Amino acid sequence: MNAQQHRRTLRAALDTGDTLVAPGAYDAVSAKLIERAGFPVAYIGSYATAASELGLPDVGILTRDDLVRRAATVAAAVGVPVFADAENGFANAANIWRTVEASHTRRRGRLYRYYVSQTVLKQGAEACPVRRVPAGQIEAAVVDQLSAVFRQPEIVVGAWHQARTQEATLPEAEVRLALQRLDPLWTRCSRRSRRASCICWSTAWT
Repeated sequence: MNAQQHRRTLRAALDTGDTLVAPGAYDAVSAKLIERAGFPVAYIGSYATAASELGLPDVGILTRDDLVRRAATVAAAVGVPVFADAENGFANAANIWRTVEASHTRRRGRLYRYYVSQTVLKQGAEACPVRRVPAGQIEAAVVDQLSAVFRQPEIVVGAWHQARTQEATLPEAEVRLALQRLDPLWTRCSRRSRRASCICWSTAWT
């Protein structure tokens, strides 16, 4: 079944007005099991992709290529239409964290740390209007992103459920407060990296 036939099948299913159950797949094999179980559609999302491909939570760390590649693999494996989560943006702080590599440079006895676009590294300085960004600016963005992530309801609830396996009576409010208390940790980690004598970061952005 080609893409046009998939679209027609999906449109026909939606036009019935019935609730359409779309179990979540995380790879080609799980999608085939969904199809074999008789479901008319399957779903592939960012959490399933992050967990199965990277072993990480869904905190915006995936790139567009990651999502497209996994969705294409799942869609090609089955004969039913596949819903794909396209996320809500890319090239954020989480993407930056994933791609950093350590390096450093010194001039006249001073250490300089900054982020360099991979476009500049591969194609030269004239290929990208943004050549270098001071490391402090990037690190501040990462810290802000981490603070926001640990305030997201799904992260709080997930941490709470996990903590209750060790202490069944633990209230959700305590877990939320504990996650908020991590904020100073990110700042201290960032300051520690600034004091290191051999750290300069280079990364890619779009």
